[in-house]
Amino acid sequence: MTQMRTLVKWDDSYSLELPEIDAQHRTLLELINSLWQAIVTQTSAEHLLPHVEALERYTLTHFAEEEQFMLASGYPRLEEHRAAHRSFEQRIAGEKAIVLDGGFVRLDLVRFLNDWLINHILVVDKDYAQYVKQGERPSSFLGRFFRKFA
Repeated sequence: MTQMRTLVKWDDSYSLELPEIDAQHRTLLELINSLWQAIVTQTSAEHLLPHVEALERYTLTHFAEEEQFMLASGYPRLEEHRAAHRSFEQRIAGEKAIVLDGGFVRLDLVRFLNDWLINHILVVDKDYAQYVKQGERPSSFLGRFFRKFA
């Protein structure tokens, strides 16, 4: 059995200290690595399509959940964040169209995915995570009690 080639590995510096979001980011990295594996093993366009579709589906779900979280927390830069998400979604949809036409994923997509996701996590997502953390109330018993009435 051949060992999977990894394009990007999870690093603790990517953690937002928001467990659900961190778990989703880990899954996104796994999907990017799966797509990378399919590319380097020269998988046919027909076999490449499920990798692209899985990345697209998961990304749409993750972005929707992340945006709901930001909306609920009152994050002031939500619209900027949404615009970045839509741009990413368009790029994936464009690559999917190429694969549907029998073409192959371009290597610059993999570079884009890696760079975009890591930069997005380390800069943009860290910004909203910091915003959420600054707005947290005390975790004392009394603080938890009064939060129920806020």
